Amino acid sequence: MRSLSLLPAVLILLCSSFLISPSLGDMWEGCATIPDIGDACIEVDYETTNLTATITFTIAGHQVLQQSLSAGSVCLDQDTLLLLITEIPALEEYAPEIKKIISAGGLIPVDVFSICLVTSGVTFTPSFNACFAVDSTLMCFFDKCLYKGVNDLGCA
Repeated sequence: MRSLSLLPAVLILLCSSFLISPSLGDMWEGCATIPDIGDACIEVDYETTNLTATITFTIAGHQVLQQSLSAGSVCLDQDTLLLLITEIPALEEYAPEIKKIISAGGLIPVDVFSICLVTSGVTFTPSFNACFAVDSTLMCFFDKCLYKGVNDLGCA
């Protein structure tokens, strides 16, 4: 009998923990294949009640960016680009040329090698909406590129 008298208290405790726990939000993912280097994917975790979103951007299975969502574009920094050169076979052969460029000027020019995540149409109310694309310039030397283009990742 005693255990039955505790049942209402246990139920109240369980129900209240569900009411005060934060919601986990929602998630959206989109991918596109970039020629010669593989899949580029974005995962967006968003919460419309507090108007926040976090993006995780991967290229060929390597996480290259994780940050709060912002409209516009964000390009990978030079250290991340150098990491991709060592991790992606199609880019490895360009390592000596990129090292010469860095030695001469200090930076990799965006018209030689850059990868940018482009975000547009971001809204949180009444629901989360945003569109994503990857703008890539891969190893462009003397008007010849391994790849140059924009790949649509889709819209959430």
